[in-house]
Amino acid sequence: MAFQAALKTTEDGVVGTYEQDIEVLKHEYEALKREFVVRLEGYGQRLQSTWQAMREDLRWHMPNLEEYPVPQAVLSDELGDGLYNSQRDYL
Repeated sequence: MAFQAALKTTEDGVVGTYEQDIEVLKHEYEALKREFVVRLEGYGQRLQSTWQAMREDLRWHMPNLEEYPVPQAVLSDELGDGLYNSQRDYL
């Protein structure tokens, strides 16, 4: 208990020494946050409109799938017993 009280006293003393600096930094942080919120809103809107334009462009230039034949399946021979053998010990 005494140790915790000593730590708290030390913490209060150190924080008190820097209290003015901390307040200045808090105000600076709030100003930066306000500035960047405005800038990021504009960025977000531009980003969204660019993605929408790209999506529309891709849809417009999409090839017609009916022009491409579906490839026929090719049957192959298994090598050995195949990938799975119920009598094999996999562990």
